[in-house]
Amino acid sequence: MMAATSYPTMHIHFATSNARKVENARVALGRFGIDVEQIDMELIESRAEDPAAIAREKAEQAYHALGQPVMVEDSGFFID
Repeated sequence: MMAATSYPTMHIHFATSNARKVENARVALGRFGIDVEQIDMELIESRAEDPAAIAREKAEQAYHALGQPVMVEDSGFFID
């Protein structure tokens, strides 16, 4: 039997008003010892088509508002 891997505890601030996104992040990251704290804030979302560009803009907004590193998430649904 393999020994369980032990990860150091890390704390991440997740800037979003969506509690479901936070819960999903907690489940996904918790197994690696990463604690996710929600920073409940509305972020202005640009109309860019690239989800990476939108996420970058949201991260910059949140960082400037909070003065600390934060995580944001954005996704897209595309039909060609």
